[in-house]
Amino acid sequence: MIIKYLKMCKAVYESKEDFVEVAGFTPDNLKEYRFDGNKIYFIREGKEVTIVARGTRNKETILSDINYGKSKDGRLGVELHRGFKKICDTYMSEHGTFFPNMTYNFTGHSLGAAVAAILGFYYASKDGYTVKDIVTAGQPKITDKTGCKVLSNLVADKNINYVRVVNDNDIFPTMPGFLFSQIFEGGQYRHFGDEVVMKEDGGFNLNRGISKGTSVFKAWSGLLKHPIESLTDHNIDDYIKYASKISIYHRR
Repeated sequence: MIIKYLKMCKAVYESKEDFVEVAGFTPDNLKEYRFDGNKIYFIREGKEVTIVARGTRNKETILSDINYGKSKDGRLGVELHRGFKKICDTYMSEHGTFFPNMTYNFTGHSLGAAVAAILGFYYASKDGYTVKDIVTAGQPKITDKTGCKVLSNLVADKNINYVRVVNDNDIFPTMPGFLFSQIFEGGQYRHFGDEVVMKEDGGFNLNRGISKGTSVFKAWSGLLKHPIESLTDHNIDDYIKYASKISIYHRR
């Protein structure tokens, strides 16, 4: 299950014409949406739709990454990372057509992981819509401790399989780290949900609940000691390589 989503995450970085070769399957329908430097695939297979968000790729998406103040979200009632929220608001206003007879899945890597998660929670918050999987790779944090509690309840109530896949030495899931400004904006950023921390040797750890995520100290120490390896750990190809070595993560 994880491998299929990770390959879709890789495919969204490539051209639409290369999707079948990169993702390894032929969808019934594939639509591509581009806006403000972002790119999202809308993939239909039978009665299931998978929405795939591309990660950081250009100046516009870098600016979204570092726009790390929080804004209150009217759909979910929580504080969200302002840069990621803006992307999701634009998508919903321009392309967020709902098909209630479909089952939805969401996936993405890096910035795309944050966007996929938020979009998944948006769809899940609407009555009559089914969200099955939200599987992200290298996802940065999107909300604070209070928001994590609210969204954890949403995930549980809707029986969503929300999994954050993290490579052991990837520094990006630790971001945003401690921010002095967040003392005055409702608290520091946190992660929640099932976190699968993959190791290069094929081992993995499973963490659950609200957390700071992978140790900031460990990640940044690794970056200083092994800068090239730490940065490549965020590459989607390395995510696929690590995941191919572990047993399939089964749904709860």
